[in-house]
Amino acid sequence: MSLLIVEDDEEVRKVLIRIAQRYFDKVSEAENAYTALIKISSENPGVVLTDWDLGGILTGIDIANYVSASCPDCRLVFITGKSMTQLKARTIHLNVHTYLAKPFSLENFRSVLIDILQADKPVSGD
Repeated sequence: MSLLIVEDDEEVRKVLIRIAQRYFDKVSEAENAYTALIKISSENPGVVLTDWDLGGILTGIDIANYVSASCPDCRLVFITGKSMTQLKARTIHLNVHTYLAKPFSLENFRSVLIDILQADKPVSGD
């Protein structure tokens, strides 16, 4: 499964990539929404993890709207240092897998990655 990490803070993005590479077959990155939209359309990732506030005109919500319309099977994960209540209210219509509030521990991040991968496995029927 592939993962696209969209985070404008380069330091944070690099740490998340390093951890995610242990769990995902392919991990790509985008530092802004424009690059993310291009990568989503060309790479069709299985998971998009995006920050809400990307420091530009477009936000993670714009990315999530695009993902929902163009690849509905893609899982969405939001990270934010802003109001989680406000983010959830603005994304209630989207199929968001989970939300992570900044600052979060690396262990919480790993748990989210494992949860996504386990949710993607088919349930075995005996």
